[in-house]
Amino acid sequence: MRSIGKGSFGEVFKVQKNYNIKKYAIKISDLSGRNISETDKQNMLDETKKLIRERSKYVVEYFNSWIQNNCLYIQMELCHANLKGLLKIKRNISNGLPGVASQMLDLYLSIEIFLEITECVQYLHRDRIIHRDLKPDNVLVGSEEMFSDKHCLKLCDFGLAKIAVNIDLFNMTGDVGDAQYMAPEAMANVYDHRIDIYSLAIIGAEIFGFDKKEIILGNDKQITNQEKNLQILSEEIQNLFVLMSINEYRRNGSTDWRERPECVDILSQLRLIRNKLFDENGSLFLWPQYKNIIFKSPKRDDPN
Repeated sequence: MRSIGKGSFGEVFKVQKNYNIKKYAIKISDLSGRNISETDKQNMLDETKKLIRERSKYVVEYFNSWIQNNCLYIQMELCHANLKGLLKIKRNISNGLPGVASQMLDLYLSIEIFLEITECVQYLHRDRIIHRDLKPDNVLVGSEEMFSDKHCLKLCDFGLAKIAVNIDLFNMTGDVGDAQYMAPEAMANVYDHRIDIYSLAIIGAEIFGFDKKEIILGNDKQITNQEKNLQILSEEIQNLFVLMSINEYRRNGSTDWRERPECVDILSQLRLIRNKLFDENGSLFLWPQYKNIIFKSPKRDDPN
């Protein structure tokens, strides 16, 4: 058993079953010192049982859960890497090309990554689940075939997820998730699934290299370090993130978080932007000099 990650809700270990040599991840959360009753423990087990029933390419697969020695154990799918590791790979790939080709490839890969993450969140929202702790560490790579027609990214760590009776407005527990990615209204007790949309916008800003502070404040910052056509597309995406992160502290425009777009609208707009990168043959249009490298626009099933 080897530790592969640690967070505020426990430590994750890589383990291997002797009889079938299959590898898994085990998350261990120490419950001691938290004043948790036996009823609370049973409720926690019941919640993890619900996650075990969530079998989908959009979420990390959960296999079993139990409480032992005042610790909660969750057995789940072992993934290859997280989003932070994937972004390093993205930079290395795009930096290996000159000039505009590097910028175009980086934009294309960024769009593909963000599309997949949004598809995952759309799947949760369709099933009336709010993640409440979306951040790069909770986006994992479930397959090595990234940037193909196969969906590879998955969401994990549903320790703060809330399964709701309906997807409208809920009275929730205040102050949830990682402060860097947490919507301001989550500090209070009234919010809904759109706190995940805010978190998506901040994650997206990291993927595309945008100024997170300016996006949170609602400022449209001009992008000057790209070729003109790519700059226009990047600014369209940046404006989308500004809309996704509407919050009560803005000085300009709406401050009503209920006006954030739904995942289906975000995906629709992103796909339109992505399509502008391709010619009629489905190849990246600024790449005639790289005829031996052809990227086809992937066609994936919609979570809906």
